Amino acid sequence: MRQEIRPWPKNHWNERGAQVSCQVGRAGPPASLSIVNLGKEMSKGQLTGMAGVYFVAAQASLRGLIASPTSRGAMAADLLITDSDCKRAYSVQVKTNKVTFNFWLMGKRCLDMVSSTLVYALVNLRKVGRSIFIVPSRMVAKKIKVSEASASRKHTWYSLYRKEIEGYRDAWHIFQE
Repeated sequence: MRQEIRPWPKNHWNERGAQVSCQVGRAGPPASLSIVNLGKEMSKGQLTGMAGVYFVAAQASLRGLIASPTSRGAMAADLLITDSDCKRAYSVQVKTNKVTFNFWLMGKRCLDMVSSTLVYALVNLRKVGRSIFIVPSRMVAKKIKVSEASASRKHTWYSLYRKEIEGYRDAWHIFQE
């Protein structure tokens, strides 16, 4: 997907409706740029997902792990994480919630994609009390609840409920096994 970088207009409004100014030609933080995908701004869902990926990467780094985000669209891997000796490497799929905190919507592929080196990082980005569940793919495949499409729901849902994986909260030791 082609991306172009363009400066923000001189005056725009932030998400709270407050006007924000951007002085052209003045050095500033990268926030003075907007990433546009083929002429469309990134959706809130995409931004939430990216925030989750970088949150997990930061937490992994704080624990002495090496975390590298993959390119967008990489199948089943948002991050590659390895130990500091590069003896163990893992593909990490990150799922992030910012609104609902009791379950994550997964994809149908989660039922079949099982590997000892594939791990899910399930993130709740609450304003206070953020949490990460580090769950092996074999456990995700076992615990997914399938809700078939119905008159009130157009598509089949593949959900993973927090109560099913509570024991994996902050289970960073998985990257040492």
